[in-house]
Amino acid sequence: MITAAIVGLGRWGQTLVTAVQGKSDKLRFTHAVSRDPTRVRDFTAQHGLATVGALDAAIEDPGIGAVVLATPHSLHLDQIVMAARARKAVVLREAANFDQGRSVARDRGVP
Repeated sequence: MITAAIVGLGRWGQTLVTAVQGKSDKLRFTHAVSRDPTRVRDFTAQHGLATVGALDAAIEDPGIGAVVLATPHSLHLDQIVMAARARKAVVLREAANFDQGRSVARDRGVP
């Protein structure tokens, strides 16, 4: 099973967690990254997620195998690069900045 951090808990991030958590034998969210952890406290508690205020705190955890980005496109490239440098797989809905991110990930040996 892949253990992942969800990055961004707006409408889309919460939809992803609700769709997967406790329903998939392939993916389980263990962490949530939110700029405002207090705002999402009830949601993260309901889904058993450790909440952190920055991506680097989540990717430093050796138990995290992947990050799922549910953030604005303008943030994706920096987030992909951070995750690749930490050797984490990245999942994102849109392909914005994908080629640049994939290049960095390949350089770091991330699938």
